[in-house]
Amino acid sequence: MNDKHVCFRQLLAHGSLASIERCSCGTLHVVLGPFTLRLNSDQFKSLFVTMLEAQSSLQDEVEKSHESTQHLANLLSQGAARGES
Repeated sequence: MNDKHVCFRQLLAHGSLASIERCSCGTLHVVLGPFTLRLNSDQFKSLFVTMLEAQSSLQDEVEKSHESTQHLANLLSQGAARGES
């Protein structure tokens, strides 16, 4: 008889880039193609919070860029009439 513990993974989520699996021993596996990151639940939560923070920063940059573009468009529309310099 084999005394080794056999782990089983349960798929928690699957997307086009990554999947998340939970092992029967409690380890969470973040699978990105050939790369697998093995984390305990606290590490996973910390990574998740960090990624949310990064997403928020990226969204802020997109919104600021959009506001700058809108501001420039408004300035240009208030400028000289068409054909005038």
